[in-house]
Order: sequence, then structure tokens, then C-alpha cells
Amino acid sequence: PLPPYRRNQFGASAGGRIVKDKVFFFANWEAIRQRQGVAGTGTIPDLNAQHGLLACVTGGVPACPAGSPAGTLTPVGPGPNNGINPAVLPYLAFFPVPNGPNLTGGAARYFTTLSTAVTENYSMGRMDFRLSDKDSLYYRMVYDPSTLSSTGIISPFITAASNTYLFNVLSETHIFSPTALNEFRVAFNRTFPRTSAGSSVSIPASLNFLPTTGAMGSINFTGTAISTGAGTASFTGFGVGAPRDMLQ
Repeated sequence: PLPPYRRNQFGASAGGRIVKDKVFFFANWEAIRQRQGVAGTGTIPDLNAQHGLLACVTGGVPACPAGSPAGTLTPVGPGPNNGINPAVLPYLAFFPVPNGPNLTGGAARYFTTLSTAVTENYSMGRMDFRLSDKDSLYYRMVYDPSTLSSTGIISPFITAASNTYLFNVLSETHIFSPTALNEFRVAFNRTFPRTSAGSSVSIPASLNFLPTTGAMGSINFTGTAISTGAGTASFTGFGVGAPRDMLQ
């Protein structure tokens, strides 16, 4: 079935005079609420790899036990948990059960539906002043905050982005003659984008490795190119990172 999709757009506007022939106003507000399911594909350790078992490689890692042919499932190391470091186990538990085909190197595909949400509130206000027959003044402000959030391929992690636009304009017009006029305009604009990665549930503080932010941190995989038959892929990363702000 197709992923769900719902989009609502609505708004209102009003305008009129405040002082007859002197002061006027106009205000406008528009909103968007969009909820959409998007197909997501990830690459994760297969069930054997999640339990510390990989196909052995002759002359490689993990090495094949004596008398065992290449491809035999072999613990990644000695000790309990098939050699998996106990400190890694809580993070390894975040990986779901694969529901796609197995790939090489202990990897498998995982398919899911990502839930995305878009919220935007656009507002604009303007005031016009008729100072005299030759002078007029107006002020306009636009305020447009928006947010986009999406569930991650690895649950319960989510990504979020927000952007806030603020535009201010003050303009004065003076008429010198029927063929000449002057317009003086001052503007101030500001953009405030932010990106962050979070979680839909509380992550135990014992898993945090970003102590100054109180966040778990992000786990990404590099140098893990996996052959898929039609190309290569890397393991899907996950985690909770510190917000990244940028003021413009």
C-alpha cells in the first residue's frame, strides 16, 4: 500500500483603515500542516552479526577454525557474547530485526516507513501612513517559522530541522513633482536555521558519550562498504546529536 499522505493549508487575512484617510493596516496568516509516510531503506547487521557471529574468512578476520571451511559462522572474538565487547551491547541492541535480504559481510537490508511532519506558520503585517499629500510611509514585517521532523530508519531516533525567517521593511516616499519622487527604504532580515537529532523515548544517561551536551551522540560507520550486487552500501548510522544552530 501507498504510505499515508495528508496536507492541510489554511489561513486568514484582514485589513482596513484605522484613521480615516491617514492610517491603514493589513494582516495575513497562512499555515501548512503536512504528514507523510516515506519509504526508507537501511543497511544493518544481520541477525548472526548482531549476536557476534560472522562468516569466517581464510586468512582473514574472523579466521576460520582449524578444519572449518570458509563461510562457517564464527565468533568475532573470545569470551562471552561471542566476543562482543560488553560496552557495545546496549548500542547494538538498537538495531532492529532485518526484514530484507542478507548481503555480504554480515549485513542485511531493513525496510521501513518513515513518518515525516511539516509545520509552517507564515504571517505578514503592514501599516500604511499618509503623512501628507506628498509624503507616505509604510512598515511591513514577515515572520515565517517552519519545522520538519522525520523518524529515523533506526528507531527510536528522529531528525528535526527548523527555519525561522524574519523580514522587516520601513519605507518613506516623497513626491517632488508629477514626474519625480524619492523612496527611502530600510530593511532588516534574519534567518535562523537549526538541525538536530533526537529520540522519541528517553535514552539512558549511561549511554551518553557527549557529557557536555547531555546527549548520547551519533554513531556513524565509515569504511564499511558492503557489496549489494548492484553497488555498495554502508551501515546506517543512528544516535542523538547536539543541535546545530546558524544565525544569518
